[in-house]
This record gives sequence, C-alpha cells and structure tokens, in this order.
Amino acid sequence: MTTTSQYSAIRNAMKILHTSDWHIGRRFKGVDMQKWQQHALDWLISYIEQEHIQVLLVSGDVYDVPRPSAQSVQLLSSVLNRITQLTVDGRPVEVVITPGNHDSALRLGFADQAFVPQLHMRWNVRDIAKPVIVERDHEITAVYALPYLDPDAYRADIASLIQEYIQQFDDIQYLPMPYGVQIDDETVVHVDRSHDAMMSAALTLMMPSILEQRAKAERIGKAITVIVMAHAFVRGALPADSERNIAIGGVQSVASDLFIGSGIDYLALGHLHRAQQVRIDSADITDSSNTDTQHVVLLPQAKLAKQWCEQHGVKANIDSLVTPIARYSGSLLAYSFSERVIPAREGNNKSVVILNTESGVDATNAKSKGKHGDTCDQGEMCSSRIVVEHLEPVQSGQPALSIVEGKLQDVLNEAEQHSEHWVSARVHVDEYPRGLYEQLDHYYQYVLEKTIIYDRTASSRSAPRLTAERDAAQDSDILDSFVQDMLGRKATVQERDVLHRALERALAQGRAL
Repeated sequence: MTTTSQYSAIRNAMKILHTSDWHIGRRFKGVDMQKWQQHALDWLISYIEQEHIQVLLVSGDVYDVPRPSAQSVQLLSSVLNRITQLTVDGRPVEVVITPGNHDSALRLGFADQAFVPQLHMRWNVRDIAKPVIVERDHEITAVYALPYLDPDAYRADIASLIQEYIQQFDDIQYLPMPYGVQIDDETVVHVDRSHDAMMSAALTLMMPSILEQRAKAERIGKAITVIVMAHAFVRGALPADSERNIAIGGVQSVASDLFIGSGIDYLALGHLHRAQQVRIDSADITDSSNTDTQHVVLLPQAKLAKQWCEQHGVKANIDSLVTPIARYSGSLLAYSFSERVIPAREGNNKSVVILNTESGVDATNAKSKGKHGDTCDQGEMCSSRIVVEHLEPVQSGQPALSIVEGKLQDVLNEAEQHSEHWVSARVHVDEYPRGLYEQLDHYYQYVLEKTIIYDRTASSRSAPRLTAERDAAQDSDILDSFVQDMLGRKATVQERDVLHRALERALAQGRAL
C-alpha cells in the first residue's frame, strides 16, 4: 500500500485503475460465482479508497448476460453506489464504464442518468468522440470510451457518423479514407462488416477531438493524457478458453497497427481474460526513405484529422499523434481452467492495472516505460505520458484451479495435495470405465470437470460417447455439430455461411436489447 508521504510525492500525477470483465452473474462449471465476485469487488472498493485512486476504468463485460438477474443488478448497483461516494482530495472518484459483448448497451446505460455525475456509462456509439474529462490541478485526462463495436448492431450508426464528419470537408471524393470505409459515387459512406473497419472508423471519428483536446491543453499550459477504452480482441494478444467468440465473417480480432500514431497514450482493453500487454509494431509502415529517422507514416485517419484541424483553425501538433501502450487488465476471476497458474494459488493471479500520469513530461519523448516493464518503442511517435506502475493482485478468495491428468490411480493419488482446489480431472483409460466418476467424487472435494481420454482407438469406438463439456464451447462449433447430427454429413460452405450469419444477427440483437 502507498504511504502518506509517498502519496504526497505523487499528488501531481493522476492515479488510475483499469479493470474489465467482471462477468457478474456468471457460473463456472455449475458453480455460482457471486460469492467470489462480491469478495473481489469489496476488495476493489477498499483498494480504491486506500490507494487514492482518482479514476476507475471498467472496459466492458460488466454483466455476463444481456438480461442480468435481479441479484446481479443489485450487486452492481451496490458496488457503483459505494464507489461513487468515495473522494480523493475532496473530489469524487470518476468512474467510466463501457459495455462489452456480453452486456446489453441499453440496459447497462440506464445508470448513466440514474446515478451521479461522476459515473459515466458510455454506451451510446454517438458519444465515442466525446471524451470524459478529468481535471486535477495541472493535469487533464481525456477518456474516450468505446462500447463493444458489434458490426451488425452499429455499422449503420458508425457510417452515419462518418458521413456527418466528411460533410465538413471540400472535395469529399478525394479524401483519404480509413481502412474498411468507402464512399460511393453518390458520396454515401459504407463501412465494411468487420471488426477492423469498425475500429478504424471509430478512431477516425475520435482523432480530431484528440488533437483538439491536446491543442487546448497546450494553450492553457496543462499536461494531458489521452486514454481510449475498448472491448476488442487485438491481434497478437493471447486468449483464454472463457471468452465468447466474437467472429464476424470468420475474423474476431482487430489489427494492432490501426492504433499507430493515433494520439492515444494508453489503450485500456477488455474482452480477453488474461492480463497482458499488446505490442503495437510500426515496423511495416515506417518511412525507410528518411535516413535520419524512422518516421511513422500517417495513417488515413490521421491525415483526415490533420485536414480537419487545418480547416477549423485548430493549431494541432501532429507530433502529438503518439502510439499507445496497450494492455488487457484481464478478468477479476478465473472462468476457465486455461486460466490456472503454476504453482496453483488462491485468486489464480488475477489483477488490475495501476497507472499514473507523468506530470510535466513531454508527450513526444522517445520511449515510455512503466515500472511493470511495459514499453513502447516507436521512435518519435511513442507516448511517455502514462506509466504502468504495477499489476495489483485481486483479493477474491477464489480457490486455486488445477488440472490433474493421468491414469486413474495416479489421479486419485494426487487428491490430497489438491484438497482445497477446484479440479479438472482428466483420466486416461483403455476401455469403458465403471464407477470412475464416483471414485473421483469420493477422493476430491471440488472436482468440477471430469474428462475421460481413451488411449486406445479401438476401445474408444466401442465405448459410449463420453465427452467433457469444453470450457467455452464456441457457438459456431455447435451449429456445425447440429448439421452433422441432423443430416449425417458436414455442412456445406453455403450452409455454414447462412447459419453463422443468423447466429451473428441473433447475438447482435440480444446485445442491443
């Protein structure tokens, strides 16, 4: 914990906590997780108070389902009420929350009007270019909060916003268009049905505001930090088995290079349940013809923003178009056995990200490095306005997760050392077992998953089909299995396309409710 003297020394910096993927209401292998979610959130509130956190960022998947139970709503309401009553230096803690792919944007957004001014539920895509401004002494933090940008649910809205944006320019047909965005002969904007196109368009809408906020801060002599919250699967990151597949057209990820030169200091990511940094590499789009420096070429959205600033008289510093440090906070709890740690420990190494802004540091310095080792090596285009202090372990009390695998007797022999763990028992057999499940239940107190693995192909063909439920069975796999079971054959390419589009539409409609 931070002492009073340490806190006084960093008062000029702003302390920020980044978390995501609470999944309130989720069950894990039949176990109701609310007890451990309550413990984790109680700890979070205490930590915010004791460590003088000034800004809390929650990057999506607050609930586990679009229509949460009354019990889940009550838990979230209580948590938000307690956090919004906290103050630091006489000012309330600012809370910014965005919906993820598990949340209903409309249902989560109700609290934006129902609570207090320091609670910002940013669920409306029309607000993505409107930052939440937090100002403390000589520091400004501008937070741009993106809801989960489902292409099926929000593509028309994003296209409409781009249409409004480009109408401010002359010679629309000659404007540099960002990836996945086109203008037809009638000057109507179309956005591709992909996660790349949606994120590219969103950045296009935000960047004029980012440059404007930076110019304003420079005029009044204040340091500014720009943070973008996003719920997305950024390429290069490592998923667990507990995230829901968000594939559109077979692709569920967003290219990391979309964020190069975006003017963002820190990208606060949600969706993936492992805490990790995402490397954003500009090597592929540097100008090698410049022998003095490797200068990053401006992407189309940056060129558009530059033109917008020139047309509107905004004295924007293009060198402030930095590349962010990008990090997933990970989930508060472990929701699959793939999230276990070795050696096993209570809480399963879940964490939140603790950030602080570097007061008075020039945003165009060459390198940013946090105490946790997060770096951004993009030459002159790298931010140093944010420091990742450390990852703070979540105190949830969730039992350690363990996988025990081997022949039946070997698995039973290990029961004592895993007596307090939640266990996935994976037993190798040569033939159909009798009484195996009963033996596992007798030896293990918490065996949540039982898997039989046949070592002999002949035996497995004659034995009943015994398969363990996957940690996160993908909906698309279930559809493929349905066709196989009903028709006795694999689905054709055309059938898969029809079924997957229907699934994506159904999921999008559920999230929009």
